[in-house]
Amino acid sequence: DKTESELRIAIKNNSPIHIDHLDELYLLNELAEEMDMRPNVAIRVNMDTGIYPIWDRFGFNYENGQAWDAINKIVLADKLELIGLHCHIGTFMLSPSAYGIAASKMSDLALGIKKKYRKNI
Repeated sequence: DKTESELRIAIKNNSPIHIDHLDELYLLNELAEEMDMRPNVAIRVNMDTGIYPIWDRFGFNYENGQAWDAINKIVLADKLELIGLHCHIGTFMLSPSAYGIAASKMSDLALGIKKKYRKNI
């Protein structure tokens, strides 16, 4: 829950901003245009790592395409600079396989961005 005021400060300071949901993405697009700046952003991705219940409090879902939708909105609007991906798969996660699954899915997104948009993140 970043406020508009906090986002403005982050943009002015050229701070990386991790986007958690579409409302935040749309607000950042508006602020970028209004402030005539190109904020550095990353998206938070949630996913099924084989551990249940699935941690999905924030972010864009990998499996249902929300993550790609957010990536496309960012790149095609050309107002924000996509610099990264972020995920949190749960608190006190003790299963090493869950981290392997998360790393694989995040790598898939990063390689897909490189292939589709010729952009390294």
